[in-house]
Amino acid sequence: MHCRAINFCITPLSESLPPVFGILVAVLALTIIEVPITIQIYLYVLNDLFKLGNLVYLLFVI
Repeated sequence: MHCRAINFCITPLSESLPPVFGILVAVLALTIIEVPITIQIYLYVLNDLFKLGNLVYLLFVI
């Protein structure tokens, strides 16, 4: 019952909005989700490169 009421409120609202707005919201949501993941991946890669660099440095020093 509660879900149906919420659905009933949201559906007319989303149908009244232009489709472009919906697309923009979807893109924005994806961007907000993707950015932290991308940053984490970059940090992992940089961390690995840093460790590799240290290893190579140690090998050359020894």
